[in-house]
Amino acid sequence: MREASILRMIRQAGVRGPLGTLVLALGLGGCADVNRALEPPPVNPSSPIAAYADRVAQEPYPMPNLITIPPKPTDVRDASAYRAAVVDEVSLRRNLLAWRAAHPESDPNTEAWAAQQRARIPPGQAVPVAQSHEADAEAFAKKLRDAAVKPQ
Repeated sequence: MREASILRMIRQAGVRGPLGTLVLALGLGGCADVNRALEPPPVNPSSPIAAYADRVAQEPYPMPNLITIPPKPTDVRDASAYRAAVVDEVSLRRNLLAWRAAHPESDPNTEAWAAQQRARIPPGQAVPVAQSHEADAEAFAKKLRDAAVKPQ
């Protein structure tokens, strides 16, 4: 029985010639228990699908052979292309980190910055902000604050 199942597997796999002889010799010689290695694992008898699993495991199915292996896809990058992409990404990250180190985030205290900038203006050149402009700016800012949605 064991030899017949090994022969059937060899035929289904499409292995012939010296390789088939080698597989047959190993299977029959006891060097490798091919039949046991290729059997499906045992089914848990308490499983609700145990009977179905046993029945399906015993059904014959088509075995692929080496002729049916599809060719290598043409749209897949090779290892050197992946390596180049990784090196490029690492380089971009390092450039970004260097730029951020050279350009730190600005101070969120804008009123203090504005006061410093106003202090740099020579006394004769300072133009006071008209009340109407300030009121317009405040109204615009209020409109934007009212329209803003607090993040969740």
